[in-house]
Amino acid sequence: MFVYRNPAANNRSPANTIARIRKEIDEKYKIEGELRMGVTAYIKRYIETGSYRGLRHRSGLPVKGQRTRTNARTRKGPKKTSGSVKKSGGTIKRKK
Repeated sequence: MFVYRNPAANNRSPANTIARIRKEIDEKYKIEGELRMGVTAYIKRYIETGSYRGLRHRSGLPVKGQRTRTNARTRKGPKKTSGSVKKSGGTIKRKK
């Protein structure tokens, strides 16, 4: 009786599997620093060409069409309140 054995079964140890996955990721995908550098280069290119997206990046506003009348606090930073502020001028009469 002949028993068929998978020749790839010998390669299934955890160390070989991890190495194979790592090799495939390195060959096919940009990861970590390389990916960050690519994104930064794209943003720099938008700013230099003066496109709408570049102007939004430069001014620190949302880039992908989100509303800014309310919300957008992540990009705009903390609220800057404007309006009436009490002046600390006049004299205050204290009771004795």
